[in-house]
Amino acid sequence: MAAVLKRDDMHRIVIVGGGAGGLALATQLGRRLGRRKLADITLVDSARTHVWKPLLHQLAAGSFDTHAEEIEYLAQARWSHFSFRLGSLTGVDDATAPEFVYADRGSLVSLAEYSSVGSLMGSLTRGSLFVEGQLAKMMYWGLHKQHQLALSGVLKTVLITLSEMLDRTHRPRIKLY
Repeated sequence: MAAVLKRDDMHRIVIVGGGAGGLALATQLGRRLGRRKLADITLVDSARTHVWKPLLHQLAAGSFDTHAEEIEYLAQARWSHFSFRLGSLTGVDDATAPEFVYADRGSLVSLAEYSSVGSLMGSLTRGSLFVEGQLAKMMYWGLHKQHQLALSGVLKTVLITLSEMLDRTHRPRIKLY
């Protein structure tokens, strides 16, 4: 949820929720508007860090290093010219903002190293398109890279990708206890 308030000739933009969309929005607005002092952007989240949630299945399998993917909201805010506040939304006083309408764009699920499935709705076709296997895996990987690009830029995303490729050579696919 994002709200735009105008005070003292400066727009104040408040984004509630630092998930993939909220953090990317705060980052892009901060870089475009916050850097030039055209707006005061604030991201509010109840956690101190961001992890791209679709990677949590790897955490459950024991093959994911949370610290490698975890982003500190305060650090991202400083680098990208927005403010971060630890908190949560408890209510909205001003009901003049247009009603939010959710538009389902589909989903991708990576189940394992060689198995991915997904359903894309309205993005590529007029109806629903079911994808699986390597195509779904590549689309899932591409979404993750888009997320990294939005938050970190090209150079850092390239370095992260190279690091992942090097790390893959020595990390077990699944941890066994």
